[in-house]
Amino acid sequence: MQLRMKTLRPVALSWLTLFLLSCALVLPAAAQSEEENSSESAVTEEEVAEDSSQDEPAADAEPDASNEFGEGWQHIVLIPFKDIKAALQVDSQVLVDYAEYLRLKALEVQQQKVKALLQQAEYTTRIEGDTARITAELKFHVWGDEEVEFPLNTGDAALGQVSSEQGDVYLKSADEGGTRLVFPKAGDYTVTVEMMVRAQKGTDGKSFVLSIPISSVTIFDLTLNEGRQKIDVKPEAVPVATTSQEGETRFRSHLKPTNQIEVSWHPEAGSRPEMNLLTSVDQKQEITIEGEVVLTKAELTYEILRGEMDQLQLAIPLSHQLLDIEAPGTNLKDWKVTQEESRQVIDVSFLSPLESKVKLIVQTERPLEEGTLQLLGQSEDGALESIQALGTVRERGEIYLRAAGTLELTVVKQEGVTRFRQNQKGEDTTADLAFRFFRTDATLIVSAKQIEPRVLANLSHFSRVQEESIETRTQAIIQIEREGLFELQFHVPEGLTVQYANGTNVSEHRFDEEAGLLHVFFREKTEGQVILQIGTTQLFEEVSPDEEHFLLLVETTNMEKEEGTISLLSSSSIDIQVLEEELFGVLPNTYIDPRMMPQQADQKLSHSWRYKEPPVEIYFLVKPKPALVTATISTLVDVEEELIRIDSEIDYRIQHAGVESFVLEVPEAISKKVRITPIGASSHNFQQAVPKEDPQDGWQTWLVTAQQPVTGNFQLSVSYDLPLPGNGPTTDEGLRKYSFTPVQLIDVAAPDDVHEESPLPSSVRGEIQVKTARHLAVKGTAEGGNVENIDVREVELKSYGETTLAYRYFAEPVTLDIEIRKYDIQEVLQTVVNKAGIEIVLSSDATATYLCNYRVRSSERQRFAIELPAGARPVRVLVNGEETTLEKNDAEAEEGLESYFLNVSRITASDEDFFVTIHFLWELTDPPFNSAGGKLQLPLPAFDDQGSGALVQQTRVGIWVPQEYSLLGTPDRFNRSRLIPFTFTLFDVYTQPEQKVADWMRLPKTQLVEVPRTGNGFYYNSLEQVNRIEVTWWQHTFYTWVISITVALIGFVLLKTSWDNRITILLCAVLVIALCMLSYGDWVLFTLFAARYGLIFLAILWLFKTFQSMQHSYDKETVVAAEPVAEPVATSESEPDVTPPADRNETSDPDNPSES
Repeated sequence: MQLRMKTLRPVALSWLTLFLLSCALVLPAAAQSEEENSSESAVTEEEVAEDSSQDEPAADAEPDASNEFGEGWQHIVLIPFKDIKAALQVDSQVLVDYAEYLRLKALEVQQQKVKALLQQAEYTTRIEGDTARITAELKFHVWGDEEVEFPLNTGDAALGQVSSEQGDVYLKSADEGGTRLVFPKAGDYTVTVEMMVRAQKGTDGKSFVLSIPISSVTIFDLTLNEGRQKIDVKPEAVPVATTSQEGETRFRSHLKPTNQIEVSWHPEAGSRPEMNLLTSVDQKQEITIEGEVVLTKAELTYEILRGEMDQLQLAIPLSHQLLDIEAPGTNLKDWKVTQEESRQVIDVSFLSPLESKVKLIVQTERPLEEGTLQLLGQSEDGALESIQALGTVRERGEIYLRAAGTLELTVVKQEGVTRFRQNQKGEDTTADLAFRFFRTDATLIVSAKQIEPRVLANLSHFSRVQEESIETRTQAIIQIEREGLFELQFHVPEGLTVQYANGTNVSEHRFDEEAGLLHVFFREKTEGQVILQIGTTQLFEEVSPDEEHFLLLVETTNMEKEEGTISLLSSSSIDIQVLEEELFGVLPNTYIDPRMMPQQADQKLSHSWRYKEPPVEIYFLVKPKPALVTATISTLVDVEEELIRIDSEIDYRIQHAGVESFVLEVPEAISKKVRITPIGASSHNFQQAVPKEDPQDGWQTWLVTAQQPVTGNFQLSVSYDLPLPGNGPTTDEGLRKYSFTPVQLIDVAAPDDVHEESPLPSSVRGEIQVKTARHLAVKGTAEGGNVENIDVREVELKSYGETTLAYRYFAEPVTLDIEIRKYDIQEVLQTVVNKAGIEIVLSSDATATYLCNYRVRSSERQRFAIELPAGARPVRVLVNGEETTLEKNDAEAEEGLESYFLNVSRITASDEDFFVTIHFLWELTDPPFNSAGGKLQLPLPAFDDQGSGALVQQTRVGIWVPQEYSLLGTPDRFNRSRLIPFTFTLFDVYTQPEQKVADWMRLPKTQLVEVPRTGNGFYYNSLEQVNRIEVTWWQHTFYTWVISITVALIGFVLLKTSWDNRITILLCAVLVIALCMLSYGDWVLFTLFAARYGLIFLAILWLFKTFQSMQHSYDKETVVAAEPVAEPVATSESEPDVTPPADRNETSDPDNPSES
């Protein structure tokens, strides 16, 4: 298989070479052919241009304005000769100039304009047997100078002679079919055209259809050779004259503009034998009751079974007033009403006798009387009560009864009528009742009554019981059915006052105290669900815990059903005692909808009942609750340099009843220094705080009074200041002791009982917190009052922050002994640099651009010292986004540095960080990058805190060098911000994206300063105090030459060795490189990058030599294998010199071609 693959390779190479040679020969030939074609086309266009220039008119001739290139260009069409037949087709398209297109479009519009108008057409027709001979006299008005054609559409009619007195008018057949009249010139013409149409026979007589051109005025004249004929013409004709003589009938009429006339005729009825009239009637009555009037609309459809009818009679009741009579589709003449004893008779006349169906519409009205309403038949006294047709053989009909408004219909009596469901057979009448009758003596009696509304009520009473009154809010859900209402009434018992009444669609309310009625009016007639809110007040006649009270509630009137619930609400200050034995009409309520409850925090539900119908009776007692008072005291003992501040906050929580005075005790020693003030909302009720009596047992009593009885929370602040005690027993130097006793709460009093003895608050809970200055140490011991020492994080009442001791107690009195000791002050650093971000941009010249950003915390408020490299030129200085300047400092700085003062005055607190940005330029003494590599030392700015230096916690330095240079290694006391900060391409080195220093330091936008950064950037971090950085650099191009050539020479040297030796040497080199990567990673990477061309050359050289050796070995094997096949036959004359074949088992070294 390997031998076969080696055999195919030369063949493939031969085919590939042949294909490339063919492409090289064909492409120039194709390009030359394309140039010849383009030249031929160019010659053709030039020749055409020359020919067209020869056809142009002379220069002195005036050219056509529509074509500036002459007339000849309008007739030149360039068509490919090969496709000339396909191009000259009907559906072919031609491109023309826009001006030519406008001219053709105007010509088309002009041709479409009307040039001949048919003003009047008169058709005189005479029937001869089965043929209709028509003579048409057409009057035209013609415009234009040339011949004008007019389309003459006559359908199936055969045309005869055409004549005109005004000129030579003739007929012309059109290509698309039809006939046209041709007029020689403009003017008025009267043209006579003779036509013939065959008449068709049918069961109803004879008829024919004539197609005609549309005319403004159309006159039709028809003559029949038969007498007493009835003629029908469509479209509907306006008869001018109709005559009938013996043996001849003539009809003449005017028609509306039309393109077709349909004519039919048959003998008149008079020609048939006269017979007696026989009719039947179908009646449809629509009776509507509106208000106090009954409207009747009767449709009587007469069917003439025999004979003719030119008048008819009908009867209506005496109570009906005739409004109108109509007979659609007939020639109604008039009618006459005659009063009779039991009815009214109406005689209706027509202009001409009727032979078929006729519809008569009669409309009447009558007043609505109380009681019953008879719609069919006769009353007891024989009077007619319905509309009837007279003189008919049969009468049947239907009655549709509808009551408008608030009326309700009820059938009282029915005989000979049947009720049916309306709209069951497509009727378009919607009624309340529908009946059908089949004889005239049928009876139908109904009654119409006003619909009475059906009102259902559900009332929810929420009564808020107070000590002297009851406020009730009643929510009434009213359901109004069957008929709407404008007003609702409620009964209000005596002693109950209505405060408000509002709700859905309510316009106003009025309370009649004498009648005890509340009238609620709606804006419009209301039906459906209505929700009303009614507020009432009931005042107690006597206020006493033993007085029985009766609950007064509003009740509905004229309601079909009333039910509801009653709920008693009370505040926490009173108790409601219901007299169960005197309850009437109520049951306990097991469910109360929370959405119906009043949303008030001081209200709670006491009792609730439900009832099915009024009246109800509820008796109860109202008993006030005694006041329940609890208090909390939160005290802060603030120990300062030479002062102790005491601040106590007392929070009274009062329930059930109001309290208007509070008594408390303070130590006698501080009574004159104490300040008692209200806190927050309590200041509205606070009146005064005064000493009550003389001090007793070292305590002074204070009385605090309120402007009115207080419930809820009442807060007071008790504060005073004392100097830090300087004398007293001491155990060590600088030790002071202080004994503190909190305020004591004595009692509270209800109104008018200030001087009577009252009990203490039910519970007192207090907390004491001790806060000291930073240079003081405090130790405390508390006694009495069940006091306990707690952690400052366990404080529940009020946290003051930064406290050191905390105590809690639940009884009084309590004593707290405090020991105070002063600390010695240790000096600390005034300036700390949390982060320093320095970026240095180096160029090929000796200028270095510095951008230094610092995040600083300093107690200095005015300025501090900073040292910059000697010769630095400041460009911009920012402190918290504001521009500032550097001032020279005469103090001596380190070697190579200059000292400056930086103004750091700011409005922020001294414990908050602020930002400093310094942008300056510095000239290097020796310009860098003048050789293939070297070292560079760069100084860094330094802060000076009172000559001791400032602490720098983190430093990040970024150095930017030109693109063809890189920094190697890690500077002393620094480490790289990332392990491999650069990437390689085949031709250059690029540094990977680095987190911006501004993001690392979280600089505000006002502190950002941009400097141009070009080339490669290398960033280093340090957690030490550094003032300079030393880096190593080299040039890519120089070292690429040196190292790549070295690698190429090594490849040549190793070319003479075997592959085993080469692979061994490569593996050793990889091991050395991997070990060097551990400590000198960037050095190794840059060395490999510089050796990239040498490595590529080495790989290609070795592969090429290996392929060449394999090809040489393959050629030798091929020659040896082919010799036995080509061996010639030996002759007797001479023996050929045959070389013995090489041993096939012998192999040669492919890496050493000289051995083979």
